[in-house]
Amino acid sequence: MSEATENAVYVDWGTSSFRAYLVDAAGTCLARKASDQGVKKIAPGTCKSVLQENIGEWVEEAGVTRVLMAGMVGSDLGWCAVPLLNAPCDAAAISDNLFQARLTGATSVQIVPGLASFDGSGRVASIMRGEEVQILGSIALQNKSDALICLPGSHSKWVGINAGSITAIRTFMTGELFDLVCTRSVLKDCIQGADAELDVAAFLSGVDRVRSRDVLLEALFGVRAEFVADPHRTAAERKSFVSGVMIGSEIDAALANAPVSQSGDLIVAGSKKLLEAYRLAFARHDCRATCVDGEEAFIAGCHLLLA
Repeated sequence: MSEATENAVYVDWGTSSFRAYLVDAAGTCLARKASDQGVKKIAPGTCKSVLQENIGEWVEEAGVTRVLMAGMVGSDLGWCAVPLLNAPCDAAAISDNLFQARLTGATSVQIVPGLASFDGSGRVASIMRGEEVQILGSIALQNKSDALICLPGSHSKWVGINAGSITAIRTFMTGELFDLVCTRSVLKDCIQGADAELDVAAFLSGVDRVRSRDVLLEALFGVRAEFVADPHRTAAERKSFVSGVMIGSEIDAALANAPVSQSGDLIVAGSKKLLEAYRLAFARHDCRATCVDGEEAFIAGCHLLLA
């Protein structure tokens, strides 16, 4: 791995958002910046200027000598298309294959390459860009070398860790499908006006609905049927129910092929809101999940790659 430096900047740059962290040599976060300047929301070819706009002051005034970026910034939508590494892959292999970029005033600007995993026939099963950093940070924070990790989001990742290596990746379009169902489907009117708060009882009802082996697609249309013929739920309850159906379906499918015990070898990393929803759903499946803050995991993962 690379030689440790003084202050550095870690950038989590996805499709819809930009997050940057100024950290010291120990990996302690000194400052944060965030914007909605995801790579799909800025003009093509402007990644370098957007980065300079957001972190230029840190580079000039805070003694920054290294910048490490991860996420969709390393895709054809971002700075450039960085070749994916193949799983199984550990932190050392990722660190050794950081892509070298350039930024005026910084000694080093690098991009984490991302990973691809393959099925039994040798075909690509799934890919990820950015989540690998959170995964490495999560197992470092929990001092684990073997685990099953869930990273909920638009495209939820389920990742197997064996002897410290990322061995398998599964992706579920849970968050994106939830958004589409709520904003573009026939269910839009059923949940109009619902606030962002989770109705726990309705959410767990959705989780239980798919646990009983009801088909996800049928369970979703049941929301429309109730709204039209027997409207006894509020919009907030319907939206939470839909969330439970989506997340419950994801967990059901993921755990069917990767059962876990109560030993704490299941780790879920993400935002506070998503962690709470997944914790509730995991408990319904009699699974104990160790929750890790996604931001902390990202910073820890970046620090590991530059250690």
